Amino acid sequence: MAARTQSSRRSSKKSSNKSTESKEEVKKTSSTTNKAKESSKKKKPEEIGLRVIDGKDEQDERTIGEQAMEELRDNLRALTGEVNELIDLLPDDYSMPGINIDQIESGIQQAETFLGKPNFVVGFAGGFNAGKSMLINALLGQHVLKDGAVPTTSTVTRITATSDEECMYVHFFTEAQFEDLFARYMEDFSYLYQHTFNSDTFHGRDELTGLLDDIKMLRERLEAEDWNDRIRSLDSFYDLIVSYINHQNLLSTGPMKENLSRKNLIYYTTKAENSVAPLVREVQIAMSHPMLADGSELIDLPGLGSPDPRDEEITVEALRGNEETGKRECDAVVHVMDSLSPFRAGEDRLFQIYRKVWGESFSKRVFLVVSRWGKLEQQSPEEMLAVTKTVKRVAERYAVDGQKVFITDGRIGAQFEQLDEEERAERFKEEAEELEEIRKELEASNFPNGKNLFEITVNAMIDGNVPKLRDSLRYYLAFYKEYLHLSDAQRMLESQVNKIQQATSLHLPPLDQLEDDEERFIEECRSDIERQLKEMRNKARDQLQTFVQGIIQNEILPRDLSSLQEGLYQASSQRIEQQSPDHLRQQLFTAQLFTQGPMTNPVPWENFRHLLQQEVGHIDTEVEQFCGLIVEQILDQYRTFIFDDLGLQEILMRSFGDDPEGRRLSQKFQQRIEQLGHDLRLVARNINRLFFYEYSDVYHSRDHLDTLVDIREELESQFDQDVSSGDPRRATRWLLRQKMDYHFRKLSTFLPLCFLQQLQEVHEQLVELLEEAVYPIREAYGERLERREIGQEVDRIRHRYRQIRACLEHLQKVKHRMQENRQILNEHRPT
Repeated sequence: MAARTQSSRRSSKKSSNKSTESKEEVKKTSSTTNKAKESSKKKKPEEIGLRVIDGKDEQDERTIGEQAMEELRDNLRALTGEVNELIDLLPDDYSMPGINIDQIESGIQQAETFLGKPNFVVGFAGGFNAGKSMLINALLGQHVLKDGAVPTTSTVTRITATSDEECMYVHFFTEAQFEDLFARYMEDFSYLYQHTFNSDTFHGRDELTGLLDDIKMLRERLEAEDWNDRIRSLDSFYDLIVSYINHQNLLSTGPMKENLSRKNLIYYTTKAENSVAPLVREVQIAMSHPMLADGSELIDLPGLGSPDPRDEEITVEALRGNEETGKRECDAVVHVMDSLSPFRAGEDRLFQIYRKVWGESFSKRVFLVVSRWGKLEQQSPEEMLAVTKTVKRVAERYAVDGQKVFITDGRIGAQFEQLDEEERAERFKEEAEELEEIRKELEASNFPNGKNLFEITVNAMIDGNVPKLRDSLRYYLAFYKEYLHLSDAQRMLESQVNKIQQATSLHLPPLDQLEDDEERFIEECRSDIERQLKEMRNKARDQLQTFVQGIIQNEILPRDLSSLQEGLYQASSQRIEQQSPDHLRQQLFTAQLFTQGPMTNPVPWENFRHLLQQEVGHIDTEVEQFCGLIVEQILDQYRTFIFDDLGLQEILMRSFGDDPEGRRLSQKFQQRIEQLGHDLRLVARNINRLFFYEYSDVYHSRDHLDTLVDIREELESQFDQDVSSGDPRRATRWLLRQKMDYHFRKLSTFLPLCFLQQLQEVHEQLVELLEEAVYPIREAYGERLERREIGQEVDRIRHRYRQIRACLEHLQKVKHRMQENRQILNEHRPT
């Protein structure tokens, strides 16, 4: 009741003000304004609920910050080059514990990525009809995008900066992309049609007009049965076909340039009868706007929960980015929640998508915005408090920073005209009076950003809180995100330099003591070989898991055999179809001659049995060949792991030189690896035969009549007819598919497990062999040292120490520059 009274009082007051304007009132207003000026001098800005910002000071502060960031960027680029020089100064013949050159170079590359200043991409996501397009219009201060109560966004709309003429680029599906999309819809449609009408007599790709009639008929049946989720997919399929029939000439591989106008934008992005929108993949709007001056992009995404199920896929792809099309992932996302129905069904899944795309730190990229607050303000205060509690719960649940949670109203923000400080104070007072009856209730509730709900609501009624959101986004993109990138680059470089310093300091003996003392160098050589042997044994024991993860990640050991299964089944089906009845009968006659059995005319059941046995033999052989290829790849990787990664080949050459004993030791390891290959092939063959046995040997042995009877009953039940009078090829294909599904499901589970178990057993034997080889390697190396046969070892160590010394001297200069950079970062750290 209070809300309705306040709303009616507001409307009557505003109309009264409009009707009673006169010169006399203007004078009174002027007088009142002068008094307000005098009183405002005495009052603090906080007393009237306003925050005074000096625009010039803020601009100067931002300019200084940007200059500091640019200086930091130049310094860090120079540091990156110097850290690369450090790596070049490291000994190239010596692997120091604590230093992994590949990891250091990867860290430097990551720092260089941070230093590159890429365009920032901000996505606007949320539920269907949540007010995303309206909010973007308000942020830009222009009515660029259409908004409404029906799904108006069926494509991704990118808004980018341009210094040239404003225009829009329409990206249509290519022929290949359309056919792929059509096939997906067709698969769903055929499944629904067959299960609804128990018939597969519908029109196909070549009869689109008839297919439209089939879709209509199926839609009417599903509508009667209240299958709304299925109807949505059918509607999208129907729209796609209609659009293709009328506009298929638009499918292309390049974008089409159009004049930027609301009429054109609505035509290409809004779903309507005979619309071209279903064929549009993306619309890019190139316009000039201060918010886009930094090269940022704003993306209006389809609303989740809209009638088009494809909209969710489009949203996910836009958030993730697409390397093939050159589209970067979103750096931030503005998650828009409708104040009238906050956090509706499906929005939780959207937050799960954020986590999947960006990991556990996804909340740092999320701005949580409640839209259309003006409509809620006309409701009861209980509704406003309930929405606030929901927003708090969502922000806490997903760890969204309270300073990035906003209440907005895009429609008010779009109509807002800039006010000076005095005008805003007067407007604030007017709006506060309108909410006076519920002021205490709203002031008692704090929003996640720390401000009370009353102050936020009053500001939302003035400008929709759009300027605050705009400033926050600009700050995040132009300054804070920039700072984070530079800070990450600095941190990454510091981490790599510290690793180098720790490792080099530990391995630098007093060089002046070693310069002319050959005995000390020989002793150092002994320590060096001991260190290398210990490192090799530790690696062999500890890094098998890393090796296993590598062959799994590189898919040398496949986790999914579905593509292999499908390929084998298609080849088998083709062979079965090519079997003519006469040729099959001749094969059976020949088989009877070889077995010296009676010459009888084979029945269809015999044909089926012969065909199945033949195809099982083919598949058995092909799977065995496939496993053989896997084994060869594993062996190649394992040889590299033992001889190169562990350093076995190098240490054998250092210790034995051309001595045959070294070749004999190497041959021992080679034999163990060959034994591993033999064992893996045997494992694969046994697993394959074990599963194929169930329908290879048993189903085709005359001694197992009971099994044959069961299979015959199974087939006759499936085809609803006597197998003896049916087509054996059809029965063979069906049974083959059933048994292959079972076989490959088991094979994909047990093959990797058995392979890894066998690899573990053989690796343990190789570790034992390494332990046995340590003594002869140490002795052989010591004998060569005593005979002074490896003088190059002494020279190598002397050269290594000089390299480490130079590296440390250069490192001190790099550390000093890093400290200067860190000081600049701390001085300009944004809050």
